[in-house]
Amino acid sequence: MHNPPRTSRRTTLTQAQLSARSLARAKRAALRRRTRRIRRTVAGFTASLFAAAFLGVYVQLASGHDPALSAASKRNNPSSLTASVASTSGSSKAKAEAQRAARKRAAAKRAAERKAAAAKRKAAEDAAAGAGAVESTSEEANAEGASSESSSSSSSTTGESSSSSSSTTGESSGGESSAGEPSPVSTSQS
Repeated sequence: MHNPPRTSRRTTLTQAQLSARSLARAKRAALRRRTRRIRRTVAGFTASLFAAAFLGVYVQLASGHDPALSAASKRNNPSSLTASVASTSGSSKAKAEAQRAARKRAAAKRAAERKAAAAKRKAAEDAAAGAGAVESTSEEANAEGASSESSSSSSSTTGESSSSSSSTTGESSGGESSAGEPSPVSTSQS
């Protein structure tokens, strides 16, 4: 199984064979040139794209516009840009302070709403008491004109009882008000 040594058996190639070999060599060389050209084009395009992207990011960071920091600051505290510059503990302190301030504003708003509702109720009660007082005053005037002294003493007694009942319920609709001023006696309407 030993190969016999090669002897120089050169065969003469025909003209057609020589031209076929030279043609194949030319095609292989053209294929290599085309492959080299494509590889160089792709490598140049990739290098120029990387350089452009790197230059863009470098210029953006050098000018102080870091997209990672701005995204973190928007996520942490949308109203303040200083939180992105502060340290983590500083930003958590700022966040806690902002939450405290928001709770304080909400409490003040609720208190103002309660105060406005109480003032509205008081105005409605005063308006109702004022309308009732006008009716009762006109009724008392008619009653005093037609009746004797006993009816006026009974109306003063009614005023005292009305005053005592209003002081227990917290209303100042009849008798004397909490400021000590006398107010007209009104009949309770249910």
